[in-house]
Amino acid sequence: MGISAGCDSRKSLAAAKDVRQKIYFFTHTPTLSKQVDMEVPARLLPRLGIEHHRVDLEAMDEGFQEYYRCSATWAREKHGHIGYTALKHFGTEATVLNSNISEFSQVYYWLPKSRINGRDWLWPPG
Repeated sequence: MGISAGCDSRKSLAAAKDVRQKIYFFTHTPTLSKQVDMEVPARLLPRLGIEHHRVDLEAMDEGFQEYYRCSATWAREKHGHIGYTALKHFGTEATVLNSNISEFSQVYYWLPKSRINGRDWLWPPG
């Protein structure tokens, strides 16, 4: 599971506490402006008894880049590099989890307008 210094990662880490020993926690090398995203998990996870792995971000090769741009609407180059790195590091037999749970849980201000409630988020419906 990708983990950084952000709220999303903290919430995902808390949600995964019962299965944390089965998860490979990693952070891909960030841009210089996001060094904290590498430092915080590298200090926090060992304190929780969890191994933290650093995955060096790799640039997409031409073949991957071509497929990425053709198959991803609004393809962002940064995300292509992340996807390519995940493929190279984990292979094709892994599922990589990243989280944006905070965006989902903290946007309470639009809930009344959209009339969405907790029951609407349940699956299966009913």
